[in-house]
Amino acid sequence: MFDIGSRVVCCDDRFPNCCKAIFPTLPRKGHRYTVRDVVAGQELNLQRTVAILLDEIHTPPNQHGIEPGFRPSRFVDASEVAVSHQEATTSIGSFTARRKAFENANGDARR
Repeated sequence: MFDIGSRVVCCDDRFPNCCKAIFPTLPRKGHRYTVRDVVAGQELNLQRTVAILLDEIHTPPNQHGIEPGFRPSRFVDASEVAVSHQEATTSIGSFTARRKAFENANGDARR
């Protein structure tokens, strides 16, 4: 679960068409957001759940005067994504260094 002020990244932006009609703006996969609030929510099947509100997206209140939120499972903690990006960058750097060492030892294969 996320706390207010948490930085999150959307990992699931596949919304049903009915949500597209309700929300003027929806989270987009790979984009970063800030949790504005954690509130009681309701799934489309009317099951009670928890929802998060985002600083970057404000939706009009529903017929009960409540701003609809988004399912937390659509997001991951931004620090987890940063670690993954860092690991990827390290892997690319390591590959580049090994390739240069190989080229220096064997001559540039592209020549």
